[in-house]
Amino acid sequence: MTRPFVPTPFARELLLHIRRWRAMREHGDAEVAVSPFWDTWTDGIHPDFRSLGERAMADDRVRPHAYLCALHSSMAFAFNLFLPFRAGADLAPALLGSVGALEVHDVVFEWTPPGALLGEIDGDEPREDERATGVDVLVRATRPGGARVALLVEVKLSEGGFTGCGGRRSPANRRTDLCDDAEAFFDDPSGCYLTRPVRKLRDRRYWSIFAAASGSVRRAFPGADLAGPCPFAGDAQQLMRQHAIALGLVQEGLAEEAWVVLVHHDDNPEVSAHWERWCRMLPEGARVARVPASVLLETARGQGLEAWASWMSDRYRLEVR
Repeated sequence: MTRPFVPTPFARELLLHIRRWRAMREHGDAEVAVSPFWDTWTDGIHPDFRSLGERAMADDRVRPHAYLCALHSSMAFAFNLFLPFRAGADLAPALLGSVGALEVHDVVFEWTPPGALLGEIDGDEPREDERATGVDVLVRATRPGGARVALLVEVKLSEGGFTGCGGRRSPANRRTDLCDDAEAFFDDPSGCYLTRPVRKLRDRRYWSIFAAASGSVRRAFPGADLAGPCPFAGDAQQLMRQHAIALGLVQEGLAEEAWVVLVHHDDNPEVSAHWERWCRMLPEGARVARVPASVLLETARGQGLEAWASWMSDRYRLEVR
């Protein structure tokens, strides 16, 4: 679940830009007042990819976010960025500098891992009333030698950070001492409320996944600040879950490599800073990568999608070099 949107200065500037862009396209005057929401979500998608977007929404069984129709929706941004690559453009060149040589096979929107991987849900797929950690975009690929690679892509447009921990303030949480003390948490991660939230049928596997990967949860995060609260009490929570999915996929034999990849608006300073703090917590060699959105525009433009790249640049105030 995404926390309530708190606009940063960058977010306010970007929304103003998009409203002016919309007003100019619809009225020929950037100063005309327009709604911050589209009538339908596909109104905010590039015209060439609207039909594909609707099919992808159905085929991937996407649960639309509450603010999908907002002019500055990150979900719509993800669709706009990745639909050309779903349609057949080659995504691999955009990833070469960050994750190495790949052959990309699938681009899937709003992917959720099998239920048993993290243990967040009672069955294999989430019920309508269940929340589960999802991935904005799953990219399935292979290395030149054939190794299977999963890229778990988190897309951020104007957010000021990542989703925090909902369990910390839960009335059912009887171990808030672990939330308030990193040392106490690392001494007893199984005591964390998230291990078995109220009314759930099985334990969540975050901590066992990290222990299996590094020998202990503490060793899995050598850069964590031990003098403060649990390192996952804040917005490192969302990235911790993504990291658990990546490691779990490899441990379960579903991939030989799995990466957590941040794709973000180039000019968003807050989300980049949060990401860099997260990366400093991880051990050397952790499979994480950051790709500015303009890299995808440049890649697609080099494959004949100049009109799409220009539209994206204008709509989102992205510079294409």
